[in-house]
Amino acid sequence: FKISFSIFIIIVLGSAFFIYQQNNKTDLSYQIGKLDIHISEVDGFIIKENNIKDNIQNIFAEKEKEKIKLKIISALSQEKADEYVNQQTIILEGLFEPKLPPYPEFLTKEAACPEKFKPILNNSDFGKYYLLYAGARFGYGVCSEDLIKYKAVLGFFYCSNTQRIYKIEYFIPNNIRSNFNSIEKIINSFNCL
Repeated sequence: FKISFSIFIIIVLGSAFFIYQQNNKTDLSYQIGKLDIHISEVDGFIIKENNIKDNIQNIFAEKEKEKIKLKIISALSQEKADEYVNQQTIILEGLFEPKLPPYPEFLTKEAACPEKFKPILNNSDFGKYYLLYAGARFGYGVCSEDLIKYKAVLGFFYCSNTQRIYKIEYFIPNNIRSNFNSIEKIINSFNCL
């Protein structure tokens, strides 16, 4: 009887540990701690995708209607990280530049994104971030009210102690009554460990 009770206890404890480990694999706040960073506003986010290839890790997590995308690039010097951020910034800001239409008869009319849809740049202790709108597929460059599906924050942060750059994208549905100040919390809570 003592042996079977001991085996039962071992099985129960092993099962509890296995369940705990499985939950930690999908819990974003737990996984973020393993990345040598801290973001206090990610409790309750569940990881749906976590891919690692070479020195790049991509994580996609959800909590109800909120979404977070993380891209972590390892083994980057400050110079290479700055280069990456500059490239990403040029691409992003290029989405909002005035463009000529593709038809020759309309070459005198430029299509421009209204100012209220353009990204707002802010700085933090670890990098910079943009407040902007996104479409249904999380794409930026949305310049029309009817195409906006999300309010978004896009941040680029570098931690010199780990030589990693963290690209963080956080999306909430546009129809949720909140301003950009409320979604900035996630970015402002970022900290290198």
